[in-house]
Amino acid sequence: MILMNFIEELNQIETIIKVKESKRKSIVEERYESSAEHTFGCILLAQYFLKKIPDKLDELKILKLLSYHDIQNIYFEDINITDENWKNKKNLEKIAHEKTIKTIPKEISEEYKTHYIEFEELKTKESKFAKAIDVLEPVIHASNHKEHWIRGNWKESDLRKHKEKYLTEFPILMEFFNEFVNYAKENNYFIKE
Repeated sequence: MILMNFIEELNQIETIIKVKESKRKSIVEERYESSAEHTFGCILLAQYFLKKIPDKLDELKILKLLSYHDIQNIYFEDINITDENWKNKKNLEKIAHEKTIKTIPKEISEEYKTHYIEFEELKTKESKFAKAIDVLEPVIHASNHKEHWIRGNWKESDLRKHKEKYLTEFPILMEFFNEFVNYAKENNYFIKE
């Protein structure tokens, strides 16, 4: 009986770790980035930008929001804003989220659920900051990869449409984003409007 409990627990823990295997559309070297790599990047950026903003936010809560925000990607391949299925993304993520709650260890499933919902609802200052970091991280990640922007047929208006709304509440993040957009325009990252 003890061995059976161990095997069940091991399987549930392995489920969480599978976030390292879930692929995103961003490229790292010559392969797709994992959700775990994106999450790690978000955690580091959050700690950096938290030191630059005047707001006093709950850092631990932000780090937990970011740690849990993409775990459902173990059951859902991330969809980029340039993909055809973009409009169905929220529904697919919700289905994956429900499956995730049932398959990860019960010791963290409620915490995952709570943080996932808070992240998605964007009602708290911490969730808004975490979301801002989430949308800014891929921009920073791809900043030295002009070829990815060109290959993806990015327009400045598309980038602004999908990112700005999450950044405006944090002027330092918005300023950083605008500086990148100016840099990208000057260096021909975008296709013509």
